[in-house]
Amino acid sequence: MKRVRIIAATLIAFSFIACNEEDLNEESIDAQVTEADISSEQSADATYEEIDDIVEEGILIAPDNGRSEMGRGESLRCAEVSHDEENKIIEIVFDGTCEGAGGHVKSGKVIITCNDRRYIPGSFRSVTFEDFFFDDVQVEGTRTITNISESIESAIVFNIKTEGGKLTFPDGTFISREADHTRTWERATSPLNDVVRLIGNASGVRRDGVAYTSDITTELVFQASCIASGTARIPVSGVKELNWNDNSLIVDFGDGTCDNLASFTLNGVTVEKEVNPRGHRNRR
Repeated sequence: MKRVRIIAATLIAFSFIACNEEDLNEESIDAQVTEADISSEQSADATYEEIDDIVEEGILIAPDNGRSEMGRGESLRCAEVSHDEENKIIEIVFDGTCEGAGGHVKSGKVIITCNDRRYIPGSFRSVTFEDFFFDDVQVEGTRTITNISESIESAIVFNIKTEGGKLTFPDGTFISREADHTRTWERATSPLNDVVRLIGNASGVRRDGVAYTSDITTELVFQASCIASGTARIPVSGVKELNWNDNSLIVDFGDGTCDNLASFTLNGVTVEKEVNPRGHRNRR
């Protein structure tokens, strides 16, 4: 579980930044990057990554048949888990009456279809939602994680797709999200030396109604040791590019140093900034 928790922390961190101004000076870029800390891509990915934790914990405690006791882990506090073994469907129901991990309140149903343990090549889990709310933000879409590893001895490789992803806020605004990523988990003897590599792309509509695309142009690399020490919760290297309207933002995470610094180049103008690695579901 320690290994899983360390890696889960890296996975929440991998995607962010969506800007909406077009001024080409360092001050305006800095303001846009600050706003991006609570913007569409990071917010959506952080939410779905947290749901991944709920799903894995639900699969772990699902009984061989019938209905389980109340969810025992932090992610499943205030949840009831049931398992339809014949159809390989697990349902996690939150009643919205108490705070779970991180002080979040969840309500509604998470529905999981899976065929095997996550580490087995060919295994998958497909997740959908029924009136599911994370705090007061409704979550929709299908999240599918498939193990595409060559063998159980090799690095673990997952294909992760988000289809029809949507977060709807209390004021009626929403974020939409489509994503297709490949995540390679290189496990070491000590989980502190694990490395996660990420490639892929995404697209969607930001909360302000602007469409964007996001492409990882150089694989993003996460170091578990940096996460565990608290010195970095973002990629230590790699490059991604975001485009919207006529704008292009290139995010360069550096040369492998454990820090939370990245350089941001907007339409040819570059600033370096310490970034907030975790998404927020801004409720306003």
